[in-house]
Amino acid sequence: MAVRHASSSPDEHEHVIDIQVQAVHVRRSPRYGRILGAGIVAGVLIAAALTVVGSTSGRGVASSGEAGIVWAFGLNAMVCVAICLLVSAGIILTVERRNLRRIRAARAAQEVTFVDDLSRPMTDQLPPWMRDES
Repeated sequence: MAVRHASSSPDEHEHVIDIQVQAVHVRRSPRYGRILGAGIVAGVLIAAALTVVGSTSGRGVASSGEAGIVWAFGLNAMVCVAICLLVSAGIILTVERRNLRRIRAARAAQEVTFVDDLSRPMTDQLPPWMRDES
């Protein structure tokens, strides 16, 4: 659908030739990176807490010195981060499914402008730095 309008630009040399308006659908989307990042941070914090509790209890791998603490933290981190990422993905899917019901219609406009400024002429010639004049 083509409509003629006045220029929205303050430059008097720009003239709007055409405005194309299209119907679009707008919806909010969850921030995947932030939610998954929060899941990773939560998994690492839970793994650190489990490692501290395991090392102070006096039993298990974590109580066998520094190497045991590193091994226990690594194993706890792998398991806890994986579980927290699964929970985060479930939250994302739930929020995404809920937001699919809230799609609303909108209109998007695109302006096609023409510049008739003779002090800045547009040509088909290549700029000087792109010419091969060797």
